[in-house]
Amino acid sequence: MVLARRGQTAEAEELVRSAIAMSEQSEQLDSRAQAMADLGEVLWLAGRPDAATEAMVRAQELWEQRGNRVSARRAQAQAEKLRRSGPAA
Repeated sequence: MVLARRGQTAEAEELVRSAIAMSEQSEQLDSRAQAMADLGEVLWLAGRPDAATEAMVRAQELWEQRGNRVSARRAQAQAEKLRRSGPAA
């Protein structure tokens, strides 16, 4: 996230996608969901709101699958906020 906030969104996206790939090798849905939510934030900061929303919805789905309703609701709210907003830049 620090990289993305500094404007280094390509590097941040690469790191987050690596984290997602690693999390897919395990059964830790919470970790995978958090990585997807992080990807959503990076994509938002990169000015890609549609892709950011998709990542946040996927995070929500993973948290729902895990039974983590609190995080799922938070991700849903964030996805709705992204849909209503324009690009971050």
